[in-house]
Amino acid sequence: MPGRLGDRFAKWLVRLLPVDVREAHGGDIEQVLRTTNRERRQGAVAGVTFWLSAVADMLRAALPLHLEAFVHDVRYTWRNLQRSPAFAAAALITIALGTGATLAVFVVVNGVLIRPLPFADPDRVMLIWAVNPEGSRTWLSAPELDDLSSRASTLDSVAGLTDLRFALTGSGDPEELNVAGASAGLFPLLGIGPHVGRLFDSRDDLTGAARVVVLSHGLWTRKFGSSPAVLGGSIALDGRPYTIVGVLPPAFEIVPPSAVFPRRVDAWVALQPHLISRARDVRYLHAVGRLRRHVSLDTARHELQATGAAVSDDYSSAYRGRRWAFDVVPMQEDVVRGVRPALLVLLGTVLLVLVLASANVGALLLARSGARRREMAVRAALGASRARLMRQLLTEGFVLAGLGGVFGLSLAGAAPAIARVSAMASLPRFSDLSIDWRVLACAAAAATLTAAIFALAPAFELSGPGSARASDALRSSTRPPHAVRATRLLAASEVALASTVLVLALLFARTLASLLDIDPGFSTVQVATARVSLPPSYSTAAQITRFFDDAIERLRATIGVEEAGAVTQLPLSGAALGSSFSADGAPPDASGVDVDLRGVAAGYFATLKIPLLRGRDFTPADTHRTSAVAVIDEITARRLWPDRDAIGQRIRWMRQPELAVEVVGIVGAVRHRGVTQPPRATVYRPHTQYVRPAMYLVARGQGDRPPPGAAIAEAVRAADPNQPLAEVASMASLRGRSFAQPGFGAALAGWLALQALALTAVGVYGLHAFAIAQRRREVGIRLAVGGTPGRVQALLLADGLRTTMAGLCVGLAAAVPAARWAQRVIPGGAAIDVSSVAIAGAVTLLVAAGACWIPAHRASRLDPTVVLRADP
Repeated sequence: MPGRLGDRFAKWLVRLLPVDVREAHGGDIEQVLRTTNRERRQGAVAGVTFWLSAVADMLRAALPLHLEAFVHDVRYTWRNLQRSPAFAAAALITIALGTGATLAVFVVVNGVLIRPLPFADPDRVMLIWAVNPEGSRTWLSAPELDDLSSRASTLDSVAGLTDLRFALTGSGDPEELNVAGASAGLFPLLGIGPHVGRLFDSRDDLTGAARVVVLSHGLWTRKFGSSPAVLGGSIALDGRPYTIVGVLPPAFEIVPPSAVFPRRVDAWVALQPHLISRARDVRYLHAVGRLRRHVSLDTARHELQATGAAVSDDYSSAYRGRRWAFDVVPMQEDVVRGVRPALLVLLGTVLLVLVLASANVGALLLARSGARRREMAVRAALGASRARLMRQLLTEGFVLAGLGGVFGLSLAGAAPAIARVSAMASLPRFSDLSIDWRVLACAAAAATLTAAIFALAPAFELSGPGSARASDALRSSTRPPHAVRATRLLAASEVALASTVLVLALLFARTLASLLDIDPGFSTVQVATARVSLPPSYSTAAQITRFFDDAIERLRATIGVEEAGAVTQLPLSGAALGSSFSADGAPPDASGVDVDLRGVAAGYFATLKIPLLRGRDFTPADTHRTSAVAVIDEITARRLWPDRDAIGQRIRWMRQPELAVEVVGIVGAVRHRGVTQPPRATVYRPHTQYVRPAMYLVARGQGDRPPPGAAIAEAVRAADPNQPLAEVASMASLRGRSFAQPGFGAALAGWLALQALALTAVGVYGLHAFAIAQRRREVGIRLAVGGTPGRVQALLLADGLRTTMAGLCVGLAAAVPAARWAQRVIPGGAAIDVSSVAIAGAVTLLVAAGACWIPAHRASRLDPTVVLRADP
């Protein structure tokens, strides 16, 4: 290697050594390398060989030296911490709280947003939706699923699935199972194989095929003791025998593709034998597809849009001349789209808390560094370089951050258990949270960031220009100007961060409050509900109607029950049967009004106190033998008859266009899709004319409590001893699920705000107390020359308040645009207003002012003679 280049390389190699060794022997080693290089220069190959050997030798020598130096610094740090237990405890608690909060939120973000779905190549697994002419997404019909399977060339395969509910009998008490009907290609599409036995194949997924069932691992364990002997055996589902052909792996759990799909599936059956309708306009299927390799999502979307247009043209009569489309979205993104914005805002908020905790510990170290200036000065006088002192301080920072990170990780370990409580169960993927390598990597990154932030401030103070000179440090008891500026900057930063966090927390609280103020259109007070799904043995409309009428009458006769009824889909559940109704006499090409269609039993409106605005309610006289009637909500009435009364008018259902249905009543609008979704037009039909085998019984109790679930169970058992119940709950608890996401966000943001205020109070107190301690001599002189304690206290407090106000102005100025952005991305987010900003500013100012007042008050009570004698 040429001489000049070799000299540079030798200098670079010496830098691999620890600072101490480099300062003591670096020059000699560098000179040896240069001399040897010149003596052995015998060509390019020989030069390269020499330097490769030199690098290897240097690494072998440097690594043990670095390890030895690191162990020495860690031991020295540990001894220092043992000598200052109060400081160590305060620092560790602060880091643990900040890191624990960050990791707890990241556990949720990781489990919900980052961790891939438990499928093969999850980034290629897509959900496919039908899109109506108004742009709203909905499910697919069976013919539309066939259209996609045959026409979509950008998808490797397409599979459909739907939720079913079967009663398991013959194995103890009757039990309703959550069963999913799935295409035979679903499990291969997801890359799932059997745990034991086999899964569906094309022979099972045919109309009229033998009935087979695949058990979930949970049901197999719970009901059959994990015995492989059940394979080939039979179980009774809805009174029909099904052959058990396989069991799914324990790790497999389908991610609900929508809010109406069950969060847990107990068993799987083939789709085709269980299709409830093959009509093109009856949409109830979720569709899953796998994107072909090397095909972009945009390409697939363009193809499916074209497919939708072609299908609309080919079956124009079924679509009534309207243009439908299909949309494809990644399943990973779609299932969490509702919670993604709030989680990202919370992640940003908790990162502010982490920085605040780091600044707080930085303040502790900065205050402690004043007491160590003499120590550092002595070490510098004995030969320690600035780099050596910096390394020691950084080591202290990393030791504290590492220990605090371990404690924080243990605190974050509670996040998965908290997320599994019933209130959080409705949120997507919250039941599958855990600590994995991503969380550990985040913990390491948080510890590194924390160490870097809170170690650099004292490091720059103690190893900055002039601070390590023994003569200056040993003679002076005052702090250098740059250290004073660093103290004020840290205090202002803490106030700014706390005010920003508080504004964001108030945004979440206002969002929750605004949602709680929304009138859902019905009353949940004292109402209990349970779902009943009748088996195929109830084969006629008369049998189904008779069962529900009997159960409702028995329920009304129960002591403590004031009123009872039934409905096909509960309010706020997200479940709906979308359809189209038009006014009788409208032109044939009229599109009508898209509505939610619900069947109800007489007494339903009174039970939920849905207001009857005009007309009448359903009565027992409305049967299948009488003329067809309907009750509509006020939205439907306005859209179909904006300029006249809807009572007495007639509507026609697009699926039964030959039947004219008379409107006999108008009720208030109800939020069926969710509390954040506006009410949709709704048509109610009496369950005697719109017969459905699955309905929700609802009962209002007398007094101040809802009737117990046992009362509903007893009424159903009296009507049919073999009929199981499911989803027994109060309507109040079901309504509470609608607030799970905003409630979670508000609770977590509120906790972060309290933590930020506590950290700010501690940090500002410590920094201001230390700043006042550096002015003890000044305070003593002011008191000695006649200054009153009150004036001295006001002077010291004013100094702290100036720093506080500067930080508050910066924090509030940054919080307003941050809150506006958060309001735009959070579903149902409330707008931030002046009062919220004022409240955040006032609370932060009050906390910081209190933290400044305590040391100022203590300093004003000092004895000047004691101060002046102790600090000459």
